[in-house]
Amino acid sequence: MSKIYRNFYLYTILSLIFASCLTSARFSTSRKCPGHACRNPLAINIKQIQRLQRIKQQILYALGFQQNKLNRNQTTSSKEPRDNTPTSIITADNKTDIVIGGPEIVSFSQSIGKRNRKKSLLQFVIHIGEQKSNLEVVSAHLWLVVRKRGNKKTNKTIVIKVFKVQDKKKSQLTYLRTHVKKTRWQKLSLPISVVQELLNPNEGRLKLKIECKRCGRSVKLVVPKGSKRKRTKFLPTARSLRLRSLQRRHRPFLVINTRIRTK
Repeated sequence: MSKIYRNFYLYTILSLIFASCLTSARFSTSRKCPGHACRNPLAINIKQIQRLQRIKQQILYALGFQQNKLNRNQTTSSKEPRDNTPTSIITADNKTDIVIGGPEIVSFSQSIGKRNRKKSLLQFVIHIGEQKSNLEVVSAHLWLVVRKRGNKKTNKTIVIKVFKVQDKKKSQLTYLRTHVKKTRWQKLSLPISVVQELLNPNEGRLKLKIECKRCGRSVKLVVPKGSKRKRTKFLPTARSLRLRSLQRRHRPFLVINTRIRTK
């Protein structure tokens, strides 16, 4: 106990001496300093404070206070290493499945039949190749371009509906209500169960019917023209070539994110 009291007494005296030296240093530099040094008294004070701080740290280290502080910082700042191993899932059969990120499948649309400003029929062909049967769909999104004509700042609310067409029957998959202020891409999420059926065979085809409510001359969907169109007998103009290149760049496409489950 006498050693603790002695160290505490020395630490108190040291603090008082450090405070008195600091005030005297500031007072002396403010009264007596050369003409060129008085222009920057802050630099002199900082140097003296740093010198006194080094002396204080040496005395504290000799007394043992500084070493304990360093030990506390070392014990409290330790962190557990992050686990970067793949995610493991234990099934009902007590078998561990490891989930690994799979390939990303992108398919561009092919127009079928006639189209207009409000309705269009699209087809997406999914090529899997020699993929394994344990390929699962994580998410599927359909990207469409909604084009706005004119320079008016008024925004228009439209509703885009997506239907799946199979055996001359259609069933609604999703819809999107949005405000159109300018020409931009729109993203629609598709049900995973519908897209998962396309990955079972080696080649899957998905026919989608796109309907746009309140679309017209000012706002319309950008979809490719059908393959069965009348060929013009004249040479294409610059405007037609420009529109054709825009349609190729703004074709709707389907993005499917997958994962592979291994046992």
